[in-house]
Amino acid sequence: MRNIRLHRPRPGTTIAFVALTVALSGTAVALPGSNTVTSGDIKNKQVKSADLASNAVTSAKVKDGKLLAKDFKAGQLPAGAKGDKGDKGDPGTPGQQGPIGPSNVRRAVNNVPQPWTVGLQQLVNIDLPAGNWAVTATALLNNDDTDDEVTVPCELRHVATVLADLGPGIRISQEADGFGDRASITLQGTISLPAAGVVSLQCAPGTTLGNYQRSNVQAIQVGTIAAG
Repeated sequence: MRNIRLHRPRPGTTIAFVALTVALSGTAVALPGSNTVTSGDIKNKQVKSADLASNAVTSAKVKDGKLLAKDFKAGQLPAGAKGDKGDKGDPGTPGQQGPIGPSNVRRAVNNVPQPWTVGLQQLVNIDLPAGNWAVTATALLNNDDTDDEVTVPCELRHVATVLADLGPGIRISQEADGFGDRASITLQGTISLPAAGVVSLQCAPGTTLGNYQRSNVQAIQVGTIAAG
């Protein structure tokens, strides 16, 4: 029986065998300890959000002073203290002038002499829109009777509503110098018109021996009318 002689492997054969073993076993290495991963075991910037369990990061894990306001959901941070009042801003550009509104003062004037008549006479009328109005009427009356004085009743009226009157009337002395004796009257009243209407100054001299020299009515719109 022939003896089998064992030869020492050549160096090249040994290197080839080691390389084959490493290739077949992969690059996995054993970690020290049980369930232990150290910073050196993780490639930089490789831990993702999905790798962290819920509530895994606590206050103790966050470095003080590193979180910013933008890191928090809106409404999570309490509001800070009220700041100091800021400087006054520059004046804005003036706006355009608005249109001129309707006047709240109205006036009607009659400067044409009117002879007296026995019955009721309208000296001047004024048209007013709906609203509250303070009305003033004036007139100059002339008595041409050379023998008797005359009493002339006058009133400020809207339809059946009397705003003001002279009671029994104003007494005007008889004419003595050829020009007639005169008297000036003023009536003032207020009225609330739910719709547009006419206010008139009316007189009833009861004689034809006289005339009205001039008369006018002025109305001012007001916000409210006091009772009484």
